Amino acid sequence: MAQHTSNVQSSWLLSASYDDESKSLVIQTRAGKSYTYSNVPMDIYEGLRDASSPGQYWGQNIKGTYECRTSPAPNVNPS
Repeated sequence: MAQHTSNVQSSWLLSASYDDESKSLVIQTRAGKSYTYSNVPMDIYEGLRDASSPGQYWGQNIKGTYECRTSPAPNVNPS
């Protein structure tokens, strides 16, 4: 199993991690939210990692295309 993690240059995204075995992509935002996408091909992770605008790449190639689970920012108390 190989885990890949990259810091990305984006005003919205902080990092992206990819797991070869499960084909899951985890995106961490600067606001502290975590998005986990299922069944993502490795080339999509590589495209995000190498994009000149990772946020735009995410919107065009990942958002709405792959099943997603979100996690709230840590240490946030629901009201």
